Amino acid sequence: MVSDYTDWKLQLTDLENKLIKLKKYEEGGEKQSVIKNYSTIEQRAFKKLIGKIEAKVKEWNLEKSKSEKDSSSQGDSSWYKTPIGIMGIILVIVMLGIITYFVKQKRLSSGKKIRYKIK
Repeated sequence: MVSDYTDWKLQLTDLENKLIKLKKYEEGGEKQSVIKNYSTIEQRAFKKLIGKIEAKVKEWNLEKSKSEKDSSSQGDSSWYKTPIGIMGIILVIVMLGIITYFVKQKRLSSGKKIRYKIK
């Protein structure tokens, strides 16, 4: 699994570079003459190696795209859209209402009337 590695993106890049170098030795590659001198067993082993590396690179690229997709979708949600954010907003509104209520009650019970001068 890709998440088992500490720096898997760097390892993916390294593996892709090595695959490119190895593909030069395949049929049709610029260094194919080297592999032609190998025995058939060695040629099969080489092809199998390239196939496994290609499969691993493909798997890691899928994991990389999933990881990037997940990280971009997680960054979109704002704090006030989460359940805790909504409860926090409601709590602040309720607290402001309670404070306003007690301030009004204190003014009314103190007997002081606020007089406004209109010019």
